[in-house]
Amino acid sequence: MTSGALVAALENLVERCVNFVQSRNDYRAALTHDFELDAGDLHRRLSMPACVMWGRDGIMERAFDVPATWADRFSNITAHGMRGGHFFPDEHPEETAQTLNSFLQTVSD
Repeated sequence: MTSGALVAALENLVERCVNFVQSRNDYRAALTHDFELDAGDLHRRLSMPACVMWGRDGIMERAFDVPATWADRFSNITAHGMRGGHFFPDEHPEETAQTLNSFLQTVSD
């Protein structure tokens, strides 16, 4: 292995390790810090337009009334049950982009 290839391999390894640690920190924050921040906002109801999207073939559709879940937090909701499951943006990117673009057009007019 050449020294250039070794350096590239080490840089790749370091980047992967950093990404792993960052993703773990994100989950750790969700268990502690995020709950603390959310608790301070639970009484608030926001009036800005909100686009709520979920995969209608996934667990959210079966377990929750998604628009009703967010109705206590937003007074101006546009709700879209999207084709696909949890990863509907990956499964159907064009449909997801079209839905988002339509929403953004309505709120920017």
